[in-house]
Amino acid sequence: MERGLANVGHEFRSSVCRLLLASGLSQLRGLRATSKDWRDRSAEPLLAELLARLTRKGSASRRAAVYALGHIAGKGDGSIIAAVASRLADHRDSVRLATIEVLPRLVEPGDPGLLDAVKSFLPSPDWRLREAALHALASIAETGDSAA
Repeated sequence: MERGLANVGHEFRSSVCRLLLASGLSQLRGLRATSKDWRDRSAEPLLAELLARLTRKGSASRRAAVYALGHIAGKGDGSIIAAVASRLADHRDSVRLATIEVLPRLVEPGDPGLLDAVKSFLPSPDWRLREAALHALASIAETGDSAA
């Protein structure tokens, strides 16, 4: 019974997180679509807020920031990749899962540092982290990459 209630609580928190982000994400996507460089001066406060949320106390806030950055940042932005990748060490599985899911959107194929970081989740006791790591590796690894 406790496990069932925990799953309901997790689903509720996830739904709330998605609802809270919906309006902000549409604004951020619009900004990205209308700007040559989405990190221009008008985007700096939004970016600063998302980066600050990566280190907030609540895991829902950190997870939401990871997903938001994954939706608005382009591939190969080193500062965003480093900030998001830092959440691979988060103490909450939900934040690590979000990070693993988002990283393939941000990195160029074959990134050796992230390949190793994502591979470290393959022996995880949490099947969701293992599954996400496999999907991420399939996206990040280049064809024929023996290291992956």
